Amino acid sequence: VLTRPKSHFVAPPSATRPARALTMSTMLTHARVAPITAVHRARGRAGTARRLSPTLASEEARGKIDVEVRKMPRRAALALSASASLATGAAAFGVSAASATGELTTPKFVNKLVDGGLGTRNRVVFHDIQVSIPGSGQRVPVATWCPGERDSPFSDGDGADDETPAAYYPHQISIAKIARVLLNTPETTPTWLDRQMPLRASAGVSFLVSAGSGAVAVPATAKGVAVLCHGYLGSRFDLLDLAEFLAQEGFVVIAPEFAESLADPATTPAYARPGKPPPANPSATRDEIVKAAVRAFVPNFYDGTSQVKVVIAGQSAGASTATSSPGDFAARVAITGFRPPEVVDRDSSLARNPLLIVASAGDGVISLYPKEKSAFGPYEGIEIGVAKFFAANGGTKYGKYDLEQFASRIDEAKVFVTYELPGGSGNADTENTSSLPCHISFLSSRTNDAMVEVLSPLLPVARLLGVPVLDFDKYQLTKDSDAVNGALVPLIAKWLTQAVDV
Repeated sequence: VLTRPKSHFVAPPSATRPARALTMSTMLTHARVAPITAVHRARGRAGTARRLSPTLASEEARGKIDVEVRKMPRRAALALSASASLATGAAAFGVSAASATGELTTPKFVNKLVDGGLGTRNRVVFHDIQVSIPGSGQRVPVATWCPGERDSPFSDGDGADDETPAAYYPHQISIAKIARVLLNTPETTPTWLDRQMPLRASAGVSFLVSAGSGAVAVPATAKGVAVLCHGYLGSRFDLLDLAEFLAQEGFVVIAPEFAESLADPATTPAYARPGKPPPANPSATRDEIVKAAVRAFVPNFYDGTSQVKVVIAGQSAGASTATSSPGDFAARVAITGFRPPEVVDRDSSLARNPLLIVASAGDGVISLYPKEKSAFGPYEGIEIGVAKFFAANGGTKYGKYDLEQFASRIDEAKVFVTYELPGGSGNADTENTSSLPCHISFLSSRTNDAMVEVLSPLLPVARLLGVPVLDFDKYQLTKDSDAVNGALVPLIAKWLTQAVDV
């Protein structure tokens, strides 16, 4: 069951407005300008999905995310509220020094897709849908990008669908949700600090506006369906650059929003917090959401009769989702995270089909190397985890490459791409890896910069409380998402294209 909420808003900056007036009347993120009218429309129209009697999560899903949750002292809570209020007020009046130099464009490497800089590509139509979780009534937002013009899974065939250019994605950051997840505040945590942070769509991406309820069907010309999974306290727009690129390559791209999303304060992750009983009324698990989203586009995928190839990719906790989700996915991509099921059947799609793993020695959250102390305790490192996985599956051969080597071996099915220092020691506790991508360098700069804009005043309080900041402090200094994705995203797209063509 799918519905299409009226969640799209179009408000390109006025070309005739004086520069000073534009500065004083906009809601600004660090590197992307979103007009205040778009923010007002978002507040009025783009509400997040609420859960209605969700199903209880399976025991298997609980305990997979081991996070130390701390109680927030009253004084710290007051400091957090005060600093967040200052940040919100400053941004609303356009007085943020960092934001005043913001760009109006999306990353240059993304826009090259539509100006022919990277060859002939498809136009892209974006639409936000909602899928229902069977047996629960919970409705989950799913951001969707489709290649082509009228060859769209949303078209009713009656010509009533309207496409609008130069639109903004309805992104939201909920301070209340972050506090609930990281600081164990109650479900009644006030949401008045939550902010709408619209993200500029790339050139050539149109938004579909339709009141119809047409059938969802993958176009016959599509290369396949790509499922993108966000990480812990992420959102469906985290992998925005990859989503737009894959759609312009010919994939239908779907990005569901999971219970840990920072966008919706109403959802409750299904896993038990340390020292706490499992939530009495949890939202749907990641596996349940992935299945519902895939079935909405490829109804017979899980019974093995579909001719449509489906691939899955994710970052951080989403990488674990990509490697553990059941189903015969044609290929899987795990970025800055690797946690396959404890027991893997050698005949499973995870063992048989193409698998791409990406990790960085500069990652301060999920380390490439063994680490005694990390954001979530001691960790053996992705490198050891990958070696163990392939050894346990009959010693399957895989290639470990840097990015340049990967580009020349793009046809290999099992690939482990790493960002490391030349001649590095392999010791995460002693190496200076500040020049390498951090945990969130692989997310779109649009979502990263919006997060930095909202949370940068809160980082000192978070450090004081010992709350994991998930490398946002590192990203503040490097701002390297465009450089990282500009090199990596086209290679991932090429690798996935080859995987579905086999």
